[in-house]
Amino acid sequence: MEKPPYNIYDEPFLYRIHPQKTETPKEIFVLIHGWTGNENSMSVFIGSIPDSAIAILPRGVFRIDEGQYGWINVAERGENDFSSYQKIAVSLHNSITKIISNLTNNMEYKVNLIGFSQGGALSLVYSLLYPHEVPKAAILSGFLPRHYPITSQTTGMQSEYYVAHGTKDPLVEYERAEEIRDYLISLGAEVHFCKADIGHRVSPSCVAGLKSFFEEGYRT
Repeated sequence: MEKPPYNIYDEPFLYRIHPQKTETPKEIFVLIHGWTGNENSMSVFIGSIPDSAIAILPRGVFRIDEGQYGWINVAERGENDFSSYQKIAVSLHNSITKIISNLTNNMEYKVNLIGFSQGGALSLVYSLLYPHEVPKAAILSGFLPRHYPITSQTTGMQSEYYVAHGTKDPLVEYERAEEIRDYLISLGAEVHFCKADIGHRVSPSCVAGLKSFFEEGYRT
C-alpha cells in the first residue's frame, strides 16, 4: 500500500515528505520551489523521479504571503548574489542531512536535486558547494547568482546537470540558462540542455527529458 505524504519540521524548515513507492528507498530527491511557491508546488515533478525514491520538498524560509514563500528576499539589495544563496544552501544541507538520517535509519544516501526558478538557483549553489553528495541536479528556469566563484570549490566536478529553460521567459532571461550551461562545462561537468519556445515554465518535452535524465541512473 502506497504511503501518503506527510510533514516534518526542522526549524526553520518545513518539509513535505513523499515516501518511496517501493518497499525500501534507493534514492533521495530534494525538490526546491521558486518565488511564491511552497512545500506542495514541486509535487508536479514527482512523476519524473523513480518509484524507489524518497522525495523531500522543503518550504522556503521567507514568507511572502499566505501560502507563498521564497528563499531569498528579492526586494532587498544585495540579496541575489552567490553568498546569500550559499548561506541558505549550507543551512538547508545541514537540515536535510539530519532529515535523511532520520528517514533512513542513519543510512547514507546521496541527494539528487530538482529546483525551479529561485529554487533552481538554490539547487545550483547547493550542488556546487557539495558536488560529491549530489549525483544529479536539474535546474529548471533557474539562474546562476551573481558574483559566483570562477572555479569549483572542490577538485573534480562530480555532478551531472539537466538545464531546462524557455526562450521566451520574461522573468529569468533565456541567456541565464546559457550562462549556467557554459559555467558548468567550464568546471568539467556534464550538462544536458533543453530549451523550448515558452515562458517561465517547463515544457512537456523538457519534462519528458527530465524523467529520462533521472532514469539513466547516476554516478557513484
